[in-house]
Amino acid sequence: MVPTLKQPIVVPSTPDFTKLDKQPTTDHKADVLALLALVSKLQNEIHDLKEQQEQLSENYQYLDEQIRLASQVQRDLLPGSTDFQNIDFHTLYKPIDCVSGDIYDITRLDETHLGISLADASGHGMPAALLSVFLKRSFAGKEISGDSYRILDPTEVLYKVNRELLETNLKQCQYVTGLHAVYYEPARTLTFARGGMCYPILIRKNEPAKQLRSEGPIIGALEESSFESMTVYMEPGDSILFYTDGLEALLLERFSHSQIDSIVETSWFARLGDNQLKKIFR
Repeated sequence: MVPTLKQPIVVPSTPDFTKLDKQPTTDHKADVLALLALVSKLQNEIHDLKEQQEQLSENYQYLDEQIRLASQVQRDLLPGSTDFQNIDFHTLYKPIDCVSGDIYDITRLDETHLGISLADASGHGMPAALLSVFLKRSFAGKEISGDSYRILDPTEVLYKVNRELLETNLKQCQYVTGLHAVYYEPARTLTFARGGMCYPILIRKNEPAKQLRSEGPIIGALEESSFESMTVYMEPGDSILFYTDGLEALLLERFSHSQIDSIVETSWFARLGDNQLKKIFR
């Protein structure tokens, strides 16, 4: 039996794709133009960034050169020849940066006196380095008046540095640790005063090394600061080690596993002797 269709079947005709508009729509044109504008903007920004990078590179090279020049000037301020009769000086100067707040000086004050100064300005970098130049002048251990002069006592030198530092009223690098010593050759005596600086270490043959402890606060903190002087008779073969807190930090870090608080507790200090001391400066 064949069923009878009540309605004719409608077969859809195949669309004529040839009649479609081959040109992009208005919205498509706008998208392309926006994309081109964005690409152009990015290219301009990349060009500007390249120019800024080149300028930054030039500025960095200039600043690096200036810092290296400042480092050289600071090193030129350090004493040159330290060859004195009957006494030897060995120095080691290794700042953590190109410039440093640490400075030292060794000066012949007259035929029988030598002046030794050591200072460490608070902070790092250029401000501390500039202050170190100021300190070199302030630590002068001789006062000249007309045709005569006077060797200043180490406590007097620290008083003077403390006063001058307070008068400058610096906003950065306000504090300084320092030490000044005078060696009198005929009597072989060394008199020193310290302000916050690490305790000097006396090294004498056949005896344990010991710290020379004198009282003295950091310099530039208080107007009424008091500095204690100490005099040591130097026997032939004796050595005294003056140093900043950089050595302390290095040793305490090296022996951190031992949980010690002072370099006196380190095996380095226990072994410290004349031969051991010379190894430091090789």
